[in-house]
Amino acid sequence: MPMSATLGDLFGDPIVNYGLPEYLAGPYSPEVDYHLVTSSDFDDLDLEQVNTEIQRIQDMTDLRAKIKAIKELKEYIQEHLAQFG
Repeated sequence: MPMSATLGDLFGDPIVNYGLPEYLAGPYSPEVDYHLVTSSDFDDLDLEQVNTEIQRIQDMTDLRAKIKAIKELKEYIQEHLAQFG
């Protein structure tokens, strides 16, 4: 589970920032079982492409490449969601 804290008033700026992409790509996260829920405007081919990309990311061993791929997939999904309002 990603962690967040707002202790800046007591301890100053954070030394480490461990966000969701890093957590998902790191050794401490469990394997994620994705269940996609989407609009009917998203066709089967779009869903299959997203699923294939998720599987490809899960199989990656290079942490930096995995984090980059997660961010790119997140941006791709957000762009499509923005089209639906």
